[in-house]
Amino acid sequence: MLVGDLVMEVRELITDVPQAIGTPSASAIPVNVGSGSMTINSYFVQVTAFTVWGESSPSAEATVVIAPNQSIQITVSSPVAPIVTKYRAYVTQPGGPSGSEQLYAESLTPAFTLVGNPTIYGQPPIHSSAYLPDSDGGAFSAGSLFRWLSQGLTECSRIAGGIMDYTGVASVVGQPLYTMPGEWQSFSDVWYDGYPLGMTGRNAMFRRNAVLSSVLGAITCSVRDNRVIVEVWPQPARSAAVTTTTAPIGITDTVIPIASSGGFVLPFGFAQVGTEVVSYSSLAPALSGCVRGLSGGVASAWPSGTTVQELNLFMNGKRIFTIPYVPGQSATVIPVPAGWDELLVNFMLSKAKQAEQDFQESARLRKVFDEQITGWARTNRQLAGPRQVTLRDEEYSISNPHPFGGTVIN
Repeated sequence: MLVGDLVMEVRELITDVPQAIGTPSASAIPVNVGSGSMTINSYFVQVTAFTVWGESSPSAEATVVIAPNQSIQITVSSPVAPIVTKYRAYVTQPGGPSGSEQLYAESLTPAFTLVGNPTIYGQPPIHSSAYLPDSDGGAFSAGSLFRWLSQGLTECSRIAGGIMDYTGVASVVGQPLYTMPGEWQSFSDVWYDGYPLGMTGRNAMFRRNAVLSSVLGAITCSVRDNRVIVEVWPQPARSAAVTTTTAPIGITDTVIPIASSGGFVLPFGFAQVGTEVVSYSSLAPALSGCVRGLSGGVASAWPSGTTVQELNLFMNGKRIFTIPYVPGQSATVIPVPAGWDELLVNFMLSKAKQAEQDFQESARLRKVFDEQITGWARTNRQLAGPRQVTLRDEEYSISNPHPFGGTVIN
């Protein structure tokens, strides 16, 4: 599910479509090609361009006269990638009249050649549907739609109890407190250098002297405001390794070349590349088998020389969605569970009706949204699992203690 898909669905429902790409500027000329098999005759040609969300209006009509062994060479000067995903050339039947284009061929590049007569039937569109979700509509700005989407994602994750994800931080020698990236509802599992940590209350932490250890024993949540800060005991005896990338990294790359793996402890684990958290399944000579964009982040392109930080204190838990999507990210995939698209549409429609001061319809849509996400959370609830590191202040006492335990009173 792309960000632009949701934005476009909402804009269509409120009849406030954004701007579309311009009409293509294209040329069509005959060229000599030894394998050319087009019928000797005259043709009329029009060209359109596609975005992910539709097709542009056609270019001005060009006339081409084909001689033996000739083909039609198409060259599009604008618009071009990355906005455009493909091009389509509409052609008349051999000798057909102007305005009767009804056959087409497609290309992923702006320069291509029609070696033979197109065989797929279709006519040029009357209106452009090649919309740009990152642009403003007639009533609402792109910024408003993206802000509503971000708010809806946060509400979905709060009501649903969070999105399961991994995150991590780099240990520092002797440092007990660490701020977790993002906002989290709870943590269920924690590891340090691959060793699992016990989850305990704050009063179980020994605080008289610093105790450095290569294997930690426990973790607890210490601060919960706009930050989630955890404390570990004992304190780490080492600082996590740091290196750099040795080549540019694309957003879909699963192999990340690094200058050195020295200091990395785990042969498979987690790292932070720039600001992006990734997992890796092999360490040397590069981080390979990577899963990108963890911890609520988005897979990004990184230049050579980007810092790569080992994340050796890592955890699994339920994350609150806090990514602030902004115009320019329409082609970004939203990393959320299946079934949230309809819920988010209702939330965004509620915000649109509120902006139009139709408060009754806004309240109705918001009620539908709340009921839907509550129902989703109920059917996707974890029925059993480990004791979590709570992010709320809780105190426990033991009633009727004995050598084998007692009754925990919360």
